[in-house]
Amino acid sequence: MKHSKTTSSLVRVLVIILVVALVSGVSVMSAGCGGGNGGDVSEPEIKEQPVVMPAPVPEESGEPEEMPVSEPELQYNFDDYRGYADGETPSIGDFFWFTEDVKWDGLPEAGTTITDFSAISGYWKAYTETIPMFEGEGEYLKWFNVEIIGDANKATFIYHTKNFFASDMETGRTDDISGMDGESYSGSFSAGQLVAGNMATKGMEIKISDFYSLDGKQYAVGEVSYKSNEKEYIVLVRP
Repeated sequence: MKHSKTTSSLVRVLVIILVVALVSGVSVMSAGCGGGNGGDVSEPEIKEQPVVMPAPVPEESGEPEEMPVSEPELQYNFDDYRGYADGETPSIGDFFWFTEDVKWDGLPEAGTTITDFSAISGYWKAYTETIPMFEGEGEYLKWFNVEIIGDANKATFIYHTKNFFASDMETGRTDDISGMDGESYSGSFSAGQLVAGNMATKGMEIKISDFYSLDGKQYAVGEVSYKSNEKEYIVLVRP
């Protein structure tokens, strides 16, 4: 069978169109895949982050670190009760002359008895200690200030216990005795003996039987009796 010229021309045109279409498709695919100079896509730049090294951990020694110990604050500030010559706050050491000697051996023979009221007036360092009523009873100790004012016929014995504490040697208990501050007991002084307080009205009586001086200091020794039948030593010293 013979083909016509028109048919042959039509075939050539279709072939040309097909070739052009194929070439165009290949170009588009090459561009999409990054082919050629125009399709070169660079990757984003990644900045390096600085490396932070952990702080060095100190090596532990075998012994625990000792913490500094601060000095204890002064507990007893008694500037307003300085009646004795040296102005010191009372401490238990002020009464070792009694607890270590006089309590067991009695009054010293070398002491000079004081019988003049004016010589005992003023402020004193004071100490009291319970007299055990039975074996094994704890000793209750107090040290503070007292003041003796007035005259021989109208003497007044005043407790000054502000910021002071009492201690029970048997149990280790410590009590604030500031509540006694300012308590006063009226009485009299005669033949070297001071008696103050009233068992019926005050529930206690103070009897200081011996005032004496020795080596430039003054001392006093006596007892306090309570309505409960309890008793305690009371001793004074200055300066």
